[in-house]
Amino acid sequence: MAFLNRFQGVLLAFLIMVLLAGRFESLVTTTAVHQVDFWVVWLICMVLLTFPVLLLESALAKRTQTLPIQALPALTRDADASTKWRGVGWLAIGSMLLLAGTLNAQFTTFATEIAQKNAGSTAVLSVLPFAIILLVAALSALGKWLPAVGTAVLVALAVFGVLQPNAMAAIWQMTPFALTEWSGAVALALAATGVGLGLYWQAALAGYSVNSRYPVLPIWIAQIVGGLVVAFGLVNFNAASEMNVALSGIALLSGAAVLLSFARQQLVVRGLPRIIVWVVLVASLAIWILPIKTSLLTLAMVSSIVVAAIYAIFSGWKMKSSHLRKALDFNNEALYNLWRVMVRLVVPLAVIVALIGLVEQYLVWIQ
Repeated sequence: MAFLNRFQGVLLAFLIMVLLAGRFESLVTTTAVHQVDFWVVWLICMVLLTFPVLLLESALAKRTQTLPIQALPALTRDADASTKWRGVGWLAIGSMLLLAGTLNAQFTTFATEIAQKNAGSTAVLSVLPFAIILLVAALSALGKWLPAVGTAVLVALAVFGVLQPNAMAAIWQMTPFALTEWSGAVALALAATGVGLGLYWQAALAGYSVNSRYPVLPIWIAQIVGGLVVAFGLVNFNAASEMNVALSGIALLSGAAVLLSFARQQLVVRGLPRIIVWVVLVASLAIWILPIKTSLLTLAMVSSIVVAAIYAIFSGWKMKSSHLRKALDFNNEALYNLWRVMVRLVVPLAVIVALIGLVEQYLVWIQ
């Protein structure tokens, strides 16, 4: 059920970037000031990390012509690599479920606050999280309409934000740059963009001929635009107006549902019984009801960037160079070698350093 065409792939990139960057941003950088240094480093990460991994994802899609969870056995056989590498496909599915869960949890928090303000009964408040989980699961069946709906709502939110008094009045400042901020920049560049999880891999299969190079540039530009929307505060999920709450809720539900839909698609093609698949999906959302949201949010970021690093290491060090070059259709050897250095060295090393910072930040959170 690969359902995205070329336009929906770009919309998905914008939707996921804004939603997840908005979710992570308050945790990875100070929101009291607009930090020039942080967002400059983020832009550098988008160039050095995100774009090479996007190219890698499209190359693997073109070479295998199937979904990630199905492609990995063939890729490991071609590379004569251990079957343990195939586990990255399952880790990617788990990361998608975690990311869907965090968006669902954010919407549940909004809905619960509204219900409490409107004197909701204890019974309603206790049932509300489970009702929202079932709603997201049902929405995930809409498939191809989710990126368009979510993006339209985010654009409306951005326009609504620009029209507010003093919307662009925040002062940008240079602040001391720390290791935790590097981790945040990497998390926004890799985890918030969804690269390596199979989202754009699937879009490549659905929207493009396998005999032509997949144009990742529009997706990458959409991700940068989404990040800038968050950086300038044009989309504020915490605003108290009824219109903002309603639009935010629709966007968050759309994002959670589309991630859930991609995860379900891959579980189904692996032959899992549909009842088991639905149990897994519902359970992955329900776990966020437990008082461990900080741990789950950290796990979502960590697992997402680790998936990107594993794909980079496997492709850069295990796969034959000729396989990837043919899939990428690079005519310029210098550009291909530059891309290969990014994949083999820069991406893995950047993720390792980021993991140190994320662990440090997590220890601060739980104190």
